[in-house]
Amino acid sequence: MQHLDLLIRRHPELRNVDYQRLVQRAKTDPQAHWDELVKSCAPIVYAVAQRLAGGQLHRDAVAEEVTHELFESLKANDYARIREYVGFGRWPSLLVKWTSECESLSEPEGEESALPQLDERSLHLLEKEGPRFIEHIARAMGRLHRRDRLLLAMRYDQKLSLRELDHVFLLGSPERIQSLLARIATALQPLMAVSDVWQLEDDQQEAVLAHAVERAFAAGSQESDKDRAEARAVQQR
Repeated sequence: MQHLDLLIRRHPELRNVDYQRLVQRAKTDPQAHWDELVKSCAPIVYAVAQRLAGGQLHRDAVAEEVTHELFESLKANDYARIREYVGFGRWPSLLVKWTSECESLSEPEGEESALPQLDERSLHLLEKEGPRFIEHIARAMGRLHRRDRLLLAMRYDQKLSLRELDHVFLLGSPERIQSLLARIATALQPLMAVSDVWQLEDDQQEAVLAHAVERAFAAGSQESDKDRAEARAVQQR
C-alpha cells in the first residue's frame, strides 16, 4: 500500500509502532489504552480517507468526518471490534478496510452534479439584458479552444457531473475539472463584465454562466451544433 509508505515518511514515529502489541493491550483494557490507539491509528485512517475521498469536494472535511466516524464505531458496543480482533499483524489492513466502508465516504447522489440556481435578482437582470448578453457569450465562446467549448457544452448544456466529466477528459479528479471550468469562465469577458457590474457571488456567476451557455447552444448556430454533436460523441467513447 504505497499511501501507507508515504504516510510513514510523513509520520516517521509510526514506523516504530507495534500494532499487534498495541491492539492486544487495547483488547485487555480498551478504555485505558484508547488514547494510545487513537494516536497511532488516526493518521492511517485519515490518510486512507483522504485518498478514498479524492473525487469529492471538501476532501479534508470528509476525511475528518470519516476518521471521527471510524473511531466512534471502534468504541461502539463496549469496543466490540477491538475485543473481537484476531489475526497477527492484520490491524492496519483492517483499518483500511473499515475506513473504506464508512458511510461518510458515500457521496450524496446528485449533490456533486447539481448546478447553482439563479436567484430572483440574477433572473431579473438576465430578463432585462438577456438577448444581448447571450449573443456576446456565444461570440466569446466561439473564440475558445474546441476542448473548452466541449467542456462547457457537457457541463452546462448536457448537465454532466464533475465526476462524469473527469471520466471523459481524464484530468485526474473532479476538482481539476472544476478548476478548469473556473479558468474558462475568466476567459469569457462578457461574463466577467456583468459579474463585476452586477456584483455576482461565485455561485450566481456560475448560475448565470450555465444559463448563458445553455441558451447559446439552444440558439443552434452551426458552430454550437457541431460542438454539441462532438460532445456527445466524446462522451460515448
